[in-house]
Amino acid sequence: MKTVTLRSLRRDTGRLDSAVGGEDILVTRFGKPGVRIISAIRDAARCEAEYYPSMPSRTKA
Repeated sequence: MKTVTLRSLRRDTGRLDSAVGGEDILVTRFGKPGVRIISAIRDAARCEAEYYPSMPSRTKA
C-alpha cells in the first residue's frame, strides 16, 4: 500500500492511476491516516455483497 499526503495527492492527481491499476493508496492528513483509496474494479464483487446483500450479484464470476 502506497502512502501519500493529502497535499501531494491534490497537486499530483496522476497518483490515482496507481489505484486504478489495483494498488491501494493511504491518504494521510496532518500525519494521521485519513482515507484509503481502493480500485472499484478490483473490489466490485466484495462491495456489492457488502452493501447490497439482498440483490443478486451483477458481476461475472
